[in-house]
Amino acid sequence: MDQINDDLSPLKRTPGLDSELDRLQTLLDRLTLEYKLKKDAKDNSVTPDNTGSLTGIKDAYDESTDAAKKVEASKKPLKESADTRKETMDLQNEVQPDNIRDLDKLNQNMASKPNLTPVAKQVTDRP
Repeated sequence: MDQINDDLSPLKRTPGLDSELDRLQTLLDRLTLEYKLKKDAKDNSVTPDNTGSLTGIKDAYDESTDAAKKVEASKKPLKESADTRKETMDLQNEVQPDNIRDLDKLNQNMASKPNLTPVAKQVTDRP
């Protein structure tokens, strides 16, 4: 074995070869992954009697039908929600003007009275 190794010339490094080998390894890894994905897709979708394709179509149909049923079932709660929202807005529009008027009166009334905030701070800040 030593004699064989002695006959070999020392390994010469070629500039840029390492980066080229890394690039080729990355390409090989990517192509291997792509091959496996395509092979799996083919194996899962094509069978001699097309049962894989039919199963996929049936599953998609069932999923679509379930989604349509969920949409249909959500119509009633959605309508109830919209009705409740409208009633709330109507009630707010009916009550809000009176509340705004009362708050404006209170604000004017408080503006004409002395500011008791400093006194309140002195009372509450005592030990």
